[in-house]
Amino acid sequence: MNDADFKVRLLLAAWLRVTMPENRVNTILLRMCWKNWTTYSPFQKKMSYNVRYTKAAKEDLQRLYIFLLNHDQKMARRAREAIAKGMDFLSDFPFACRKAKLDNPFLREMLISFGASGYVVLYEIEDKKTVTILAIRHQLEEDYH
Repeated sequence: MNDADFKVRLLLAAWLRVTMPENRVNTILLRMCWKNWTTYSPFQKKMSYNVRYTKAAKEDLQRLYIFLLNHDQKMARRAREAIAKGMDFLSDFPFACRKAKLDNPFLREMLISFGASGYVVLYEIEDKKTVTILAIRHQLEEDYH
């Protein structure tokens, strides 16, 4: 499978999981996404990307966590869990999120819902195995630090 086929199948799988019931998704994925669908197993290992963090992204996470920790410890823990779930999604479906710039399809932003607003994660898809988190900010902040 070439890179273009891989990206199309990855986007299709992400879209189907969001828009349809799971039993219908599995049927469609069997028919459309895999060439030899008769050998598909629900326990088949899925493609997973390694998620790396730049130093700036680690500092952003620490800054956001400390800010919430000073206000409400439970909220800080829930925010950390929400961001962790977002990173899990990102490791499975990095092409499912919006493009940050139209001229670079590998530079993307992911929105993570949390309360009335949430967080925005800027990341880059490096290759077939690696996603690098460049920055993280709260949606109410003006821009990435």
